Amino acid sequence: MAQSIFEWFRTHEKIALIILVCVFVGIRFPGTDLPLHQDEYKWPRIVNPTLKSETEIPHPPLSQFIYREAGQLVGYDVHFRFVPLFFGTLNLLLLYYVLRMRFGRNVAFVGGVLFTLSFFSVLASLMVDTDGQIMPFFFLLALIAYYKAKETFSHERMWWIIGLVLACILGFFIKVSFALAIGAIAADFLLEQKSKLTRRDIVRYILIGLGSVGGLIALLFIAQKVFSFFDLATAASYWKHFIQSNRNWFQTAIQVIKALLYTSPFLVIFPFFLSSEKRKEMRPFVLYITFGFIFYIILFDFSIGALDRYMQYLIVPLCALSAVAIVSIWKSDRQEYTKEFLFLGSIVALILLYLANIHHEVPSLHPKSEWIDRALSLKWNFLYPFSGGSGPLGFYMSFLFLALSWIGTC
Repeated sequence: MAQSIFEWFRTHEKIALIILVCVFVGIRFPGTDLPLHQDEYKWPRIVNPTLKSETEIPHPPLSQFIYREAGQLVGYDVHFRFVPLFFGTLNLLLLYYVLRMRFGRNVAFVGGVLFTLSFFSVLASLMVDTDGQIMPFFFLLALIAYYKAKETFSHERMWWIIGLVLACILGFFIKVSFALAIGAIAADFLLEQKSKLTRRDIVRYILIGLGSVGGLIALLFIAQKVFSFFDLATAASYWKHFIQSNRNWFQTAIQVIKALLYTSPFLVIFPFFLSSEKRKEMRPFVLYITFGFIFYIILFDFSIGALDRYMQYLIVPLCALSAVAIVSIWKSDRQEYTKEFLFLGSIVALILLYLANIHHEVPSLHPKSEWIDRALSLKWNFLYPFSGGSGPLGFYMSFLFLALSWIGTC
């Protein structure tokens, strides 16, 4: 069955891609009219130039500029959700292009399907913010320019390098945490060059790195003169909130678990089946995940914010890694068991759907100890709040369904 799907796809690639985009938008479109929720309602109030707001977006100015200009088209109301949906659709096409360029059509198609159907991706495509879809857009642009610059040896190479620099600057102007994406690409380049590096090269790259950091900081100061709504001092004051000596590790753990549940076991587990050779080929994605873990979990305390929202940076790299792993497994000698796997998977899915519809309790959201106690005592027939850190307005899922899905996948 998988073989026939891939064969049809190879001969009808454009049609398949159009269908994929239609499914992507079709799944998300009904959620575009959801009322703004939690931090979301602040965005149209802040970015609307006709309104005076006492607060501002505590990030570099490009994100506020994008929503401000988009508001001129869609209005400063619930239709704001069309902005992340627009960038999500672009990300689907960019992810497809990156994977096709590096690994072929089959991997690109699987990656696109994962990005389309992943709940975390759906949530990010509807959340009025920057972490889920706008920042990944510039990461994918930078990655394409990086790969093209490595593969091009003519005068066109300089244009790709310029494109890479611009994508990195624009991404950094969305949010300073985009430095993780920049660092992942830079680290991949240095790791490729390590066998050829001389002392002179090391000194040169250190100077380039320090100059780049200084240049980005200088651009933030200049941005204050260009964008009247951006104040670097206010942004710096906001960033200091995440430097805590007594962090709430319990809240951090809860938010990380929520992000993993949103991501699904399918995307979390499959990357572990990648061979060392494939991991090397996917190193920018692996490094991006690694740097993000160090940044969000170890170095700084994001428990006071919506950490599960910030973890949306995982969606693109995990979809890419899982797509490569799935196609690699399918191409191995285990492909002869495809029909058996599909049959078993269908049976498990039907059982899970049945269990999700039995009677469930609805514990109180606060304190969290009640539903944690039920989880630890294996009383899993309760509803778990499934909502993003800042919206859209969430819904409830069967914890029994979630837990058994993870166990079944493992």
